[in-house]
Amino acid sequence: RGDTLYLNPGSAGRRRFKLPVTLALLEVSPDAIEPSLVRLVE
Repeated sequence: RGDTLYLNPGSAGRRRFKLPVTLALLEVSPDAIEPSLVRLVE
């Protein structure tokens, strides 16, 4: 919203329910912030 980026990184701990094990990466440059979600376990 506006100039604020909200990011939910998921959970890199033990699997809960049937949710995937994930983490978030932020690539920060002078021009942009690029978020990506990485699945750690299939």
